[in-house]
Amino acid sequence: MRSVERWLRHDVCLMALATRILWHGMP
Repeated sequence: MRSVERWLRHDVCLMALATRILWHGMP
């Protein structure tokens, strides 16, 4: 079930990146 943890962490990282991009505003 470690793969699930890895996927969850990846999702969180992607969500954080998307949030940061949206927060700064798309160029």
